[in-house]
Amino acid sequence: MNNRFEKMSIKEFVSKPLFDEIIVLKKDPSVPKISIVTTSYNQGEFIGRTILSVLNQNYPNLEYIIIDGGSNDNSIEIIKKYEKFLSYWVSESDNGQSSALKKGSDKSTGDIMAFLSSDDTYCPGVLNKIADLFKRNPEVDVIYGAINLVDSHDNILVRRDMSGSRFDFSILLFDSSLPQQAVFWRRDIYLKSGGIDSSFLFSMDKDLWVRFSLSGAKFLRVNEVLANFRLHGSNKTLTINDIRIKEDLLIVERTLGRRIGPFELWFRVLVNKTKRYLSNPLDLFRGLVLRIRRLKW
Repeated sequence: MNNRFEKMSIKEFVSKPLFDEIIVLKKDPSVPKISIVTTSYNQGEFIGRTILSVLNQNYPNLEYIIIDGGSNDNSIEIIKKYEKFLSYWVSESDNGQSSALKKGSDKSTGDIMAFLSSDDTYCPGVLNKIADLFKRNPEVDVIYGAINLVDSHDNILVRRDMSGSRFDFSILLFDSSLPQQAVFWRRDIYLKSGGIDSSFLFSMDKDLWVRFSLSGAKFLRVNEVLANFRLHGSNKTLTINDIRIKEDLLIVERTLGRRIGPFELWFRVLVNKTKRYLSNPLDLFRGLVLRIRRLKW
């Protein structure tokens, strides 16, 4: 592996450039090209750490794309600091995150793809690990793992596994989505499924995972933390929960091909939530810990 920093804490890993410029710039065709798309809007407080978490992977065939929605803070200044190592970046008004993800994905050419929001980060050594897993599992289309929830200062709040101990389509559909920050997929399944649906404001990733599965994708869960999801006051996940609920219901009804009543939806959610926590009871405890911490905030 080309990564010398796997034992570092998150704070250390994103504190400064640690990568070898020659390795990042050279592009070694003997390893799979990995395309990472980061979307951003006014995240100058965090985007530098996001970029470093990608470049410090020291991955030898990286295609890193940043789509900024026309930020008016210091985001552009930070992006320009690293533009030498970016395959493409742009800052212009867009129609939201899903539109930006589609734009970045259309620009990408990698064998393996992933999305990383501009306030989230990767753990050290993840890209080499993912490339090796895809190489050793040629039948697998999608690989995902756990995440850490972290605060604004990269302190770990709790680990979350989100989707039980193994991939289960009914859990994905009726309960918990896969954590976007910790999901990687082959370009072939992305194209086969039709790619990002930019009509979604929030649940575009869950919709994509569902269509991956309906397209015949094989999922592989790895029992380790791959990325860090940041909780902070302006985080979209914390501010538009009502929209997420409506979009998740739309995904369910599209998949079933019919409308679903409130009792049936409640029952299916309860069954799959129970199934998820029975398969991974430790994550129930972690969720309770997070709720207690939020009450203290």
